[in-house]
Amino acid sequence: MKPFEVYRAWGERRGRGEGLLYRSKPKVVYSEKGLSGNKAFTKADSTGVLVPCREPHTLACLLLAKADLNLHVKIWAEGVAEELFLMREFQADFDFLPAWVWKAVLNQSEKILKAKGTENEGD
Repeated sequence: MKPFEVYRAWGERRGRGEGLLYRSKPKVVYSEKGLSGNKAFTKADSTGVLVPCREPHTLACLLLAKADLNLHVKIWAEGVAEELFLMREFQADFDFLPAWVWKAVLNQSEKILKAKGTENEGD
């Protein structure tokens, strides 16, 4: 599953971008001759540069969905690290997400636990 497909699925389940809570939407430039929303997202995701796009709504929704999913990975990792949640609970609820999302949650929770371990060593 390509990253833009994951973010599209996430965004569709979260309300196509309109339900995602962020202060501002990405500044996407429309161009009739620009890239498709998926290709513009892939370019922005790999280079960090927003290019003119002929499907600005699609690109904006994908960028918002990526930010929202990244926020959820962080929140889930904190919950796993604090032993408030089990990974399988998230995996059951969001079974459409690929393995790399769950690996990110585990990696992030390990970083949180390591940071807490170093904090506690000073006590």
